[in-house]
Amino acid sequence: MSSSRGIHDDSDMRRAPDEDRWSALEDYFKEHGYNFRPRLRKGWTPSWHTTGKSELDSEDGEVLPVPQSLNPPIPRADNLVDPSR
Repeated sequence: MSSSRGIHDDSDMRRAPDEDRWSALEDYFKEHGYNFRPRLRKGWTPSWHTTGKSELDSEDGEVLPVPQSLNPPIPRADNLVDPSR
């Protein structure tokens, strides 16, 4: 492993157990109009392996400092509620 890789090593392709639990719920949330951040999506591959960016400069390289239970899915733009209804 090169010392220029940064803080991650070969284990960087694994998520934390809390992240895996969120990933298992992705289909349910997607059906209800939500998307997950890339790191929590099924089939996730670290973006820095293909973009040439440092993992520190990649959104999915950041492990959030709060419990994953506080990391809600993101509403999709195509599923916004019409306030006139």
